[in-house]
Amino acid sequence: MDKVSVSIPTTEFPIKGNFFLYLLIALLILSGILVPVYTLMNDPNNRRDNSEQNNESNGNGYRSNHDKLDIKIDAEKKMHQLGDHFNKHGRSMGYSSKNEYGDAALKFAQENCKNPKAQIFEATWNGPGNPGNRQQIAICFENKTIILNRITGQIVDFYEGVEMRGLINIIKIQ
Repeated sequence: MDKVSVSIPTTEFPIKGNFFLYLLIALLILSGILVPVYTLMNDPNNRRDNSEQNNESNGNGYRSNHDKLDIKIDAEKKMHQLGDHFNKHGRSMGYSSKNEYGDAALKFAQENCKNPKAQIFEATWNGPGNPGNRQQIAICFENKTIILNRITGQIVDFYEGVEMRGLINIIKIQ
């Protein structure tokens, strides 16, 4: 048998050093796109609904459990600075006394903390004065807003409008 030697000239196999670099970059780009798409396709809830953070109380004054919020409202305590808030908002809202204004605020909070149409926010107080705890819950419905102390459940303010006066770091929780 004769020995045959085969050689492939490099001019017929035109792969240069940059080819492997471009191939690596293309693979990284594809994996950066395909992995998140695959994750979303196989987990459409994006893991948020099942996370422990959203299902159990974390000491924030409310308990979130599959779209159910348990917001603490202290009916025994009067509204923070009731007289000042009545003069600032209560009269223009049509209430004739501090007690009527305070009762309406409590009723609004109790009715709308479970209302699925109400918007509920968690925020930090950054305005003037000291409401005790700076962490607040705001409930907005039908152009009225009530602000609650997140930890104690005390009513802090009740007014017409849905702007978040003095609140920062606002997070919608419903």
